[in-house]
Amino acid sequence: MNRRVLLLFTFVVVGCVGGDGSGVIELTPKVLIAGVGDSVDLSRFCPRVSERGWVAAQRVEPPSDAVAIFDSVGKYYHTIGRAGGGPGEFRSVTAFGFGPGDSLWVIDSHLIAHIFEPPPGTRFVRSFRFERFFSGEIVSRGMLILPSYFGNPLRYVHPRLLSWDGTEVSRFIMPDSGSLREPEMGSVTLVGTDLLWMALERKYELLLLASDGTVRRRITRQADWFPEHAGPSGFPWITPPKPRIYSISVGQDSLLWVLVRRAHRNWAENKSKAGQIKGLPTPRSVSAIRLAGLFEGVVEVLDPGSGEVVASHEVSGDVLGFVRPGVLCEVIEDDSGAVRIQLWDVRLRRGT
Repeated sequence: MNRRVLLLFTFVVVGCVGGDGSGVIELTPKVLIAGVGDSVDLSRFCPRVSERGWVAAQRVEPPSDAVAIFDSVGKYYHTIGRAGGGPGEFRSVTAFGFGPGDSLWVIDSHLIAHIFEPPPGTRFVRSFRFERFFSGEIVSRGMLILPSYFGNPLRYVHPRLLSWDGTEVSRFIMPDSGSLREPEMGSVTLVGTDLLWMALERKYELLLLASDGTVRRRITRQADWFPEHAGPSGFPWITPPKPRIYSISVGQDSLLWVLVRRAHRNWAENKSKAGQIKGLPTPRSVSAIRLAGLFEGVVEVLDPGSGEVVASHEVSGDVLGFVRPGVLCEVIEDDSGAVRIQLWDVRLRRGT
Protein backbone atom coordinates (compact mmCIF):
# COMPACT_ATOMS: atom_id res chain seq x y z
CA MET A 1 0.00 0.00 0.00
CA ASN A 2 1.21 3.48 -0.80
CA ARG A 3 2.65 5.19 2.30
CA ARG A 4 0.44 8.25 1.82
CA VAL A 5 -2.66 6.05 1.59
CA LEU A 6 -1.65 4.20 4.77
CA LEU A 7 -1.20 7.47 6.65
CA LEU A 8 -4.58 8.71 5.45
CA PHE A 9 -6.22 5.43 6.50
CA THR A 10 -4.76 5.73 9.98
CA PHE A 11 -5.67 9.39 10.41
CA VAL A 12 -9.20 9.21 9.13
CA VAL A 13 -10.34 5.96 10.70
CA VAL A 14 -8.51 6.17 14.02
CA GLY A 15 -8.24 9.90 14.51
CA CYS A 16 -11.83 11.01 14.15
CA VAL A 17 -12.78 13.83 16.48
CA GLY A 18 -15.98 15.74 17.10
CA GLY A 19 -16.54 19.32 16.00
CA ASP A 20 -18.60 22.10 17.55
CA GLY A 21 -21.39 19.71 18.52
CA SER A 22 -21.64 16.50 20.46
CA GLY A 23 -21.17 14.03 17.61
CA VAL A 24 -18.20 12.24 16.08
CA ILE A 25 -17.82 11.62 12.34
CA GLU A 26 -16.41 8.18 11.55
CA LEU A 27 -15.11 7.05 8.15
CA THR A 28 -14.63 3.39 7.25
CA PRO A 29 -13.07 2.23 3.95
CA LYS A 30 -15.78 0.75 1.72
CA VAL A 31 -14.18 -0.19 -1.61
CA LEU A 32 -11.06 0.77 -3.59
CA ILE A 33 -11.50 1.14 -7.35
CA ALA A 34 -8.48 0.86 -9.69
CA GLY A 35 -8.12 1.08 -13.47
CA VAL A 36 -9.89 4.37 -14.08
CA GLY A 37 -6.97 6.47 -15.33
CA ASP A 38 -4.07 8.64 -14.32
CA SER A 39 -5.64 12.09 -13.93
CA VAL A 40 -8.37 13.81 -11.98
CA ASP A 41 -11.47 15.35 -13.53
CA LEU A 42 -13.07 17.41 -10.78
CA SER A 43 -16.37 17.72 -12.61
CA ARG A 44 -17.13 14.07 -13.33
CA PHE A 45 -14.79 11.77 -11.49
CA CYS A 46 -16.84 10.46 -8.56
CA PRO A 47 -18.39 7.05 -9.28
CA ARG A 48 -21.96 5.92 -8.62
CA VAL A 49 -23.02 3.04 -6.37
CA SER A 50 -26.15 0.96 -6.96
CA GLU A 51 -28.52 -0.31 -4.29
CA ARG A 52 -26.92 -3.76 -4.58
CA GLY A 53 -23.38 -2.43 -4.31
CA TRP A 54 -22.29 -2.33 -7.97
CA VAL A 55 -20.01 0.58 -8.82
CA ALA A 56 -19.92 2.54 -12.09
CA ALA A 57 -16.89 4.79 -12.64
CA GLN A 58 -15.94 6.91 -15.61
CA ARG A 59 -12.59 6.17 -17.19
CA VAL A 60 -10.24 9.00 -18.12
CA GLU A 61 -7.71 6.81 -19.91
CA PRO A 62 -8.32 5.07 -23.26
CA PRO A 63 -11.05 4.25 -23.95
CA SER A 64 -11.83 7.61 -22.38
CA ASP A 65 -15.39 8.70 -21.68
CA ALA A 66 -16.34 5.08 -21.13
CA VAL A 67 -18.05 3.78 -18.00
CA ALA A 68 -16.39 0.88 -16.18
CA ILE A 69 -18.33 -1.56 -13.97
CA PHE A 70 -16.93 -2.92 -10.68
CA ASP A 71 -18.46 -5.13 -8.02
CA SER A 72 -18.82 -4.29 -4.32
CA VAL A 73 -15.22 -5.28 -3.53
CA GLY A 74 -13.67 -3.38 -6.45
CA LYS A 75 -13.31 -6.23 -8.96
CA TYR A 76 -13.44 -4.96 -12.55
CA TYR A 77 -16.06 -6.57 -14.81
CA HIS A 78 -16.19 -4.72 -18.10
CA THR A 79 -16.45 -1.32 -19.77
CA ILE A 80 -19.45 0.24 -21.48
CA GLY A 81 -18.75 2.89 -24.08
CA ARG A 82 -18.28 1.84 -27.68
CA ALA A 83 -17.70 4.94 -29.75
CA GLY A 84 -20.39 5.75 -32.27
CA GLY A 85 -23.78 7.32 -32.79
CA GLY A 86 -26.02 4.27 -32.67
CA PRO A 87 -28.10 2.75 -29.87
CA GLY A 88 -25.97 2.25 -26.80
CA GLU A 89 -23.01 4.05 -28.39
CA PHE A 90 -21.60 7.38 -27.26
CA ARG A 91 -18.46 9.48 -27.47
CA SER A 92 -18.72 11.86 -24.54
CA VAL A 93 -20.41 11.18 -21.21
CA THR A 94 -22.11 14.04 -19.39
CA ALA A 95 -23.82 12.02 -16.62
CA PHE A 96 -24.21 8.44 -15.49
CA GLY A 97 -25.78 6.59 -12.59
CA PHE A 98 -28.22 3.91 -11.50
CA GLY A 99 -31.95 4.14 -12.08
CA PRO A 100 -34.92 1.90 -11.28
CA GLY A 101 -33.98 -1.68 -10.43
CA ASP A 102 -30.26 -0.87 -10.62
CA SER A 103 -30.52 -0.16 -14.35
CA LEU A 104 -27.51 1.79 -15.59
CA TRP A 105 -28.12 5.18 -17.20
CA VAL A 106 -25.56 7.01 -19.36
CA ILE A 107 -26.30 10.43 -20.86
CA ASP A 108 -24.03 11.70 -23.62
CA SER A 109 -23.21 15.11 -25.01
CA HIS A 110 -25.79 14.62 -27.80
CA LEU A 111 -28.51 14.73 -25.11
CA ILE A 112 -29.35 11.04 -25.46
CA ALA A 113 -30.08 8.84 -22.45
CA HIS A 114 -28.79 5.28 -22.92
CA ILE A 115 -30.33 2.70 -20.57
CA PHE A 116 -28.63 -0.63 -19.83
CA GLU A 117 -29.64 -3.69 -17.84
CA PRO A 118 -28.40 -3.89 -14.23
CA PRO A 119 -24.85 -5.16 -13.70
CA PRO A 120 -23.16 -7.46 -14.22
CA GLY A 121 -24.78 -7.94 -17.64
CA THR A 122 -25.52 -4.32 -18.62
CA ARG A 123 -27.05 -5.25 -21.98
CA PHE A 124 -28.36 -2.20 -23.88
CA VAL A 125 -32.13 -1.80 -23.49
CA ARG A 126 -33.25 1.48 -25.03
CA SER A 127 -32.49 5.16 -25.46
CA PHE A 128 -34.31 8.46 -25.84
CA ARG A 129 -33.36 12.04 -26.65
CA PHE A 130 -33.97 15.11 -24.52
CA GLU A 131 -35.86 17.84 -26.33
CA ARG A 132 -33.79 20.79 -25.08
CA PHE A 133 -30.79 20.13 -22.89
CA PHE A 134 -29.41 18.02 -20.08
CA SER A 135 -26.88 19.22 -17.55
CA GLY A 136 -27.30 17.26 -14.39
CA GLU A 137 -27.00 13.92 -12.65
CA ILE A 138 -28.86 10.67 -12.11
CA VAL A 139 -30.39 10.51 -8.62
CA SER A 140 -32.56 7.92 -6.88
CA ARG A 141 -35.82 9.70 -7.78
CA GLY A 142 -35.06 10.58 -11.40
CA MET A 143 -32.80 12.94 -13.33
CA LEU A 144 -31.83 16.16 -11.58
CA ILE A 145 -31.12 19.16 -13.78
CA LEU A 146 -28.46 21.21 -12.03
CA PRO A 147 -28.43 25.02 -12.00
CA SER A 148 -26.47 26.15 -15.04
CA TYR A 149 -26.31 28.49 -18.02
CA PHE A 150 -27.39 27.26 -21.42
CA GLY A 151 -27.83 28.50 -24.98
CA ASN A 152 -26.74 31.49 -27.02
CA PRO A 153 -27.28 34.03 -25.64
CA LEU A 154 -26.77 32.44 -22.23
CA ARG A 155 -29.80 32.04 -20.03
CA TYR A 156 -30.06 30.65 -16.54
CA VAL A 157 -31.56 27.18 -16.11
CA HIS A 158 -33.28 26.61 -12.78
CA PRO A 159 -32.82 23.19 -11.14
CA ARG A 160 -35.59 20.70 -11.76
CA LEU A 161 -36.36 17.03 -11.41
CA LEU A 162 -37.21 14.89 -14.44
CA SER A 163 -38.93 11.52 -14.34
CA TRP A 164 -37.37 8.43 -15.91
CA ASP A 165 -39.07 9.22 -19.23
CA GLY A 166 -37.65 12.76 -19.29
CA THR A 167 -40.81 14.63 -18.32
CA GLU A 168 -40.65 17.35 -15.69
CA VAL A 169 -41.71 16.45 -12.13
CA SER A 170 -40.64 19.53 -10.16
CA ARG A 171 -38.99 22.87 -10.87
CA PHE A 172 -37.18 24.91 -8.23
CA ILE A 173 -37.30 28.61 -9.05
CA MET A 174 -34.78 30.92 -7.45
CA PRO A 175 -36.46 33.43 -5.11
CA ASP A 176 -36.59 36.99 -6.39
CA SER A 177 -34.26 38.72 -3.97
CA GLY A 178 -31.64 41.38 -4.46
CA SER A 179 -29.44 39.64 -1.91
CA LEU A 180 -29.52 36.33 -3.79
CA ARG A 181 -28.14 36.19 -7.30
CA GLU A 182 -28.40 33.23 -9.63
CA PRO A 183 -24.62 32.88 -10.23
CA GLU A 184 -24.20 32.20 -6.50
CA MET A 185 -25.83 28.81 -6.86
CA GLY A 186 -23.66 25.89 -5.78
CA SER A 187 -24.22 22.25 -4.82
CA VAL A 188 -27.75 20.85 -4.53
CA THR A 189 -29.39 17.73 -3.14
CA LEU A 190 -33.00 16.55 -3.28
CA VAL A 191 -35.32 15.91 -0.35
CA GLY A 192 -38.18 13.85 -1.74
CA THR A 193 -39.44 15.30 -5.01
CA ASP A 194 -40.60 18.76 -3.94
CA LEU A 195 -37.76 20.06 -1.75
CA LEU A 196 -34.18 20.88 -2.64
CA TRP A 197 -31.26 21.87 -0.44
CA MET A 198 -29.05 24.37 -2.22
CA ALA A 199 -25.64 25.69 -1.14
CA LEU A 200 -24.58 29.19 -2.12
CA GLU A 201 -21.35 29.62 -4.01
CA ARG A 202 -19.50 32.28 -2.02
CA LYS A 203 -20.53 31.84 1.60
CA TYR A 204 -21.50 29.13 4.05
CA GLU A 205 -25.23 29.36 3.51
CA LEU A 206 -27.77 26.73 2.56
CA LEU A 207 -31.37 27.16 1.43
CA LEU A 208 -34.20 24.67 1.46
CA LEU A 209 -36.22 25.48 -1.66
CA ALA A 210 -39.70 24.20 -2.38
CA SER A 211 -41.05 23.59 -5.87
CA ASP A 212 -43.52 26.44 -5.30
CA GLY A 213 -40.58 28.87 -5.23
CA THR A 214 -40.55 29.52 -1.49
CA VAL A 215 -37.54 29.28 0.81
CA ARG A 216 -38.59 26.91 3.58
CA ARG A 217 -35.39 27.16 5.57
CA ARG A 218 -32.11 29.07 5.56
CA ILE A 219 -28.95 27.99 7.40
CA THR A 220 -26.05 30.41 7.73
CA ARG A 221 -22.86 29.14 9.33
CA GLN A 222 -20.45 31.66 10.86
CA ALA A 223 -16.91 30.31 10.70
CA ASP A 224 -13.63 32.25 10.66
CA TRP A 225 -12.21 29.79 8.14
CA PHE A 226 -15.10 30.41 5.70
CA PRO A 227 -15.45 34.17 5.21
CA GLU A 228 -17.88 35.45 2.59
CA HIS A 229 -15.91 36.29 -0.54
CA ALA A 230 -16.27 37.93 -3.93
CA GLY A 231 -14.42 37.65 -7.21
CA PRO A 232 -13.01 34.60 -9.04
CA SER A 233 -12.18 31.59 -6.92
CA GLY A 234 -11.81 28.71 -9.37
CA PHE A 235 -9.24 27.06 -11.57
CA PRO A 236 -6.32 27.57 -12.29
CA TRP A 237 -5.73 28.54 -8.64
CA ILE A 238 -3.05 31.14 -9.21
CA THR A 239 -3.98 32.48 -5.78
CA PRO A 240 -5.26 30.40 -2.84
CA PRO A 241 -8.76 29.13 -3.72
CA LYS A 242 -11.63 30.42 -1.64
CA PRO A 243 -13.63 28.08 0.61
CA ARG A 244 -16.54 26.47 -1.18
CA ILE A 245 -19.30 24.06 -0.26
CA TYR A 246 -18.39 21.36 -2.73
CA SER A 247 -20.97 18.68 -1.98
CA ILE A 248 -24.05 18.26 0.21
CA SER A 249 -26.16 15.24 1.10
CA VAL A 250 -29.14 14.38 3.29
CA GLY A 251 -28.65 11.28 5.41
CA GLN A 252 -31.28 8.73 6.28
CA ASP A 253 -31.67 10.49 9.64
CA SER A 254 -32.52 13.73 7.75
CA LEU A 255 -29.33 15.43 8.97
CA LEU A 256 -27.55 17.62 6.44
CA TRP A 257 -24.02 16.57 5.50
CA VAL A 258 -21.71 19.21 4.02
CA LEU A 259 -18.27 18.89 2.40
CA VAL A 260 -16.30 22.14 2.26
CA ARG A 261 -13.07 22.41 0.27
CA ARG A 262 -10.66 25.21 1.11
CA ALA A 263 -7.04 26.15 0.45
CA HIS A 264 -4.54 23.93 2.21
CA ARG A 265 -2.99 25.59 5.26
CA ASN A 266 0.41 25.10 3.55
CA TRP A 267 -0.94 26.12 0.14
CA ALA A 268 1.89 28.44 -0.92
CA GLU A 269 4.61 25.99 0.09
CA ASN A 270 2.89 23.02 -1.53
CA LYS A 271 2.16 24.96 -4.72
CA SER A 272 5.80 26.03 -4.95
CA LYS A 273 6.94 22.41 -4.62
CA ALA A 274 4.43 21.21 -7.19
CA GLY A 275 5.28 23.95 -9.68
CA GLN A 276 3.09 26.50 -11.43
CA ILE A 277 -0.26 25.50 -12.90
CA LYS A 278 -0.47 27.22 -16.24
CA GLY A 279 -2.34 26.99 -19.49
CA LEU A 280 -4.77 24.24 -18.53
CA PRO A 281 -8.32 24.88 -19.76
CA THR A 282 -9.76 22.43 -17.21
CA PRO A 283 -8.56 20.72 -14.03
CA ARG A 284 -8.57 17.37 -15.81
CA SER A 285 -4.80 16.77 -15.71
CA VAL A 286 -4.23 17.80 -12.09
CA SER A 287 -2.64 14.92 -10.18
CA ALA A 288 -4.23 13.58 -7.02
CA ILE A 289 -1.09 14.35 -5.03
CA ARG A 290 -1.11 17.98 -6.19
CA LEU A 291 -4.82 18.20 -5.46
CA ALA A 292 -4.27 17.08 -1.86
CA GLY A 293 -1.46 19.61 -1.53
CA LEU A 294 -3.56 22.53 -2.72
CA PHE A 295 -6.78 21.74 -0.85
CA GLU A 296 -8.03 20.39 2.43
CA GLY A 297 -11.57 19.42 3.29
CA VAL A 298 -14.00 19.73 6.16
CA VAL A 299 -16.98 17.39 6.56
CA GLU A 300 -19.72 18.77 8.78
CA VAL A 301 -23.09 17.50 9.95
CA LEU A 302 -25.81 20.13 10.50
CA ASP A 303 -29.16 19.88 12.22
CA PRO A 304 -31.56 21.03 9.45
CA GLY A 305 -34.00 22.43 11.99
CA SER A 306 -31.76 24.50 14.23
CA GLY A 307 -28.81 24.90 11.85
CA GLU A 308 -26.45 23.85 14.64
CA VAL A 309 -23.25 21.95 13.88
CA VAL A 310 -23.57 18.42 15.23
CA ALA A 311 -20.04 17.32 14.26
CA SER A 312 -17.09 18.47 12.17
CA HIS A 313 -14.06 16.62 10.86
CA GLU A 314 -11.12 17.52 8.60
CA VAL A 315 -10.33 15.30 5.61
CA SER A 316 -7.82 15.30 2.77
CA GLY A 317 -8.17 17.77 -0.08
CA ASP A 318 -8.67 14.96 -2.59
CA VAL A 319 -12.02 14.02 -1.04
CA LEU A 320 -14.39 15.20 -3.78
CA GLY A 321 -17.93 14.60 -2.65
CA PHE A 322 -20.83 12.40 -1.59
CA VAL A 323 -21.51 9.57 -4.02
CA ARG A 324 -24.76 8.81 -2.22
CA PRO A 325 -25.98 9.38 1.35
CA GLY A 326 -23.37 7.98 3.72
CA VAL A 327 -20.65 7.43 1.08
CA LEU A 328 -17.75 9.79 0.33
CA CYS A 329 -15.46 9.67 -2.71
CA GLU A 330 -11.72 10.28 -2.59
CA VAL A 331 -9.07 10.10 -5.32
CA ILE A 332 -5.68 8.70 -4.33
CA GLU A 333 -2.49 8.08 -6.25
CA ASP A 334 -0.08 5.15 -6.02
CA ASP A 335 3.68 5.12 -6.46
CA SER A 336 3.38 4.70 -10.24
CA GLY A 337 1.11 7.74 -10.59
CA ALA A 338 -2.05 5.76 -11.34
CA VAL A 339 -5.24 7.13 -9.82
CA ARG A 340 -7.55 5.03 -7.68
CA ILE A 341 -10.90 5.89 -6.17
CA GLN A 342 -11.48 5.19 -2.49
CA LEU A 343 -15.07 5.08 -1.31
CA TRP A 344 -15.65 5.67 2.39
CA ASP A 345 -18.67 4.81 4.48
CA VAL A 346 -19.28 7.85 6.67
CA ARG A 347 -21.52 7.94 9.70
CA LEU A 348 -22.26 10.05 12.73
CA ARG A 349 -21.75 8.65 16.21
CA ARG A 350 -23.63 10.64 18.80
CA GLY A 351 -21.89 11.67 21.99
CA THR A 352 -22.96 10.17 25.27
